[in-house]
Amino acid sequence: MSLPGQCQTASQPRIAYFDLPPFTSTQDGKPVGKGVPLIRHAVEGLPLAAEWELLPIKRLTTLMTTEPLIVFGIGRTPEREQMGLIWVRKLWESHYVFATLANRAPVDTLEQGKALRSVTCTVGSAPEALLRAAEFENLETVFAAWQNVAKLAAGRADAWFDVDVSILSHWRLNGQDRSDLRLGKPIRVMESWVAASPTVDPEIVARLRDNLAKLPKSEFDAAAIR
Repeated sequence: MSLPGQCQTASQPRIAYFDLPPFTSTQDGKPVGKGVPLIRHAVEGLPLAAEWELLPIKRLTTLMTTEPLIVFGIGRTPEREQMGLIWVRKLWESHYVFATLANRAPVDTLEQGKALRSVTCTVGSAPEALLRAAEFENLETVFAAWQNVAKLAAGRADAWFDVDVSILSHWRLNGQDRSDLRLGKPIRVMESWVAASPTVDPEIVARLRDNLAKLPKSEFDAAAIR
């Protein structure tokens, strides 16, 4: 997506995004979602590369340690704190939960999750990091959210661990019926942030933070997924 007044050079920071519907996803090779207007307004006038780049979350977080990226909607975790990322502004809060099929008992605690045969989640994600830190031995990772949907729907995983709003959105987008899904009690709060790589020019970070501060609360409310 090209933004007004921007030209692309190899050294410019760029916007990277990941599959986080309904906030950001892609359609016909272009970014779409309720977060796109917020991102567009937040980066207006900044010297960024013209094209936004869709990346798997594992690849995205790896590149943030070496390349100048700005990311909207990334989860703030202890592991990512250690990467030296610049946390520009919190966008919203949601919750990590276990999802099961509706005909199975809910999974309301980490200990209950550990007792299952298998739990699926996306590789490189904040949910995976949480379960790794909790020493889950029954964790199975996949590369894309639709694979979590497929595994849970087919009974090839006992539960799916992710952010509640992301589970519901992907479940719907992949043609599943909401009545077939059960969400357990919240396990932990998940904070979604705007973050920049440590290699992004501090002046650009300051201007981005200033732009975000000037946006009306209504724009954040419209983009937030809760």
